[in-house]
Amino acid sequence: MDCPFSIWTTLQNTAEGDLPQELNLPAVGQKWTLVYVPDHRPQALTQRQPSMRFDESDGESRIRIFHRPDAPPTLAQVSALLEEYLRERARYHFHGLVREVADSTGLPLPDKIRIGMQRSRWGSLSTRRVLSLSARLLFLPPGLVRHIVIHELCHFEQMNHKPAFHRCVARYDPAAEANRAALRNAVKMLPDWCRM
Repeated sequence: MDCPFSIWTTLQNTAEGDLPQELNLPAVGQKWTLVYVPDHRPQALTQRQPSMRFDESDGESRIRIFHRPDAPPTLAQVSALLEEYLRERARYHFHGLVREVADSTGLPLPDKIRIGMQRSRWGSLSTRRVLSLSARLLFLPPGLVRHIVIHELCHFEQMNHKPAFHRCVARYDPAAEANRAALRNAVKMLPDWCRM
């Protein structure tokens, strides 16, 4: 399913912005505060890239990003760390979601699921039965993510977007029209650092 990422060209031409302060993933109900911590350990001085650790103590969910004390992390470095986490989290969550949607609808399961950081599509299904999903879906509400999975699995019945295909999607997603409309602006749900 295509997503309108035309604003990326504009963002790629801007100077690096402020570092993200939170990671909010509505699709899985997670919200993390990002804390940037200078790492004063001797071995940290030889590290070129920042590292991150998850901390859920004191009822707070934090991602601590450790960096050299003499070199604050760049937006590109933080984005790379967060994108790696997004791919891992999406692999874990989306495999279960796809199975649940297939089981509840009777639609076939793909032979393989690929998770990437696609910028031009939310998802796609190949004729080789490979379902590709963007980890960026984690920034969308659960209902929209489910709609996209249904949309892609309906391609098992119709490998096109003709009326029969849309009837298939509507059969399994009663809010299909509203979800399609919401997806037109879904890119606005992505944080700026993830649009680059």
